Amino acid sequence: MRCNGKNPKKYSKSIITLCTLLAAIFCLTIIPMTAKAHPPGSVTLSYSLSAQTLMVTIVHNSSSPNSHYIDKVVVKKNGKPAGSYTYQNQQDPSEFSYTYNLSASIGDVIEVTAYCSSYGTKTATLIVKKQLS
Repeated sequence: MRCNGKNPKKYSKSIITLCTLLAAIFCLTIIPMTAKAHPPGSVTLSYSLSAQTLMVTIVHNSSSPNSHYIDKVVVKKNGKPAGSYTYQNQQDPSEFSYTYNLSASIGDVIEVTAYCSSYGTKTATLIVKKQLS
């Protein structure tokens, strides 16, 4: 049996070959890009009541800190926005800290989310406590 003068078996083999080729191209290009992208490893918070400053330490390993980096840090205090900071690169290829001025009192809840420019986020929370002398 012929379809429009073409052999259907030959036509099916061509479709299968094309689909296999497209799948191989996808595996070789898209999957490695997503494998390189990853969320921050950790976000650690500390707060100085006397200085009214928040220190945010982020671990995010990147072999290309100018193209794969933490591009945004969002700070909330008691569930309300307290600051949003954007960056164009990463200070260090693995671990770095930012210090922000933030007025807070004992019992306030501070939440910080770090955003990777390629993929993912990491959030940390801190309850402001009285500092030991």
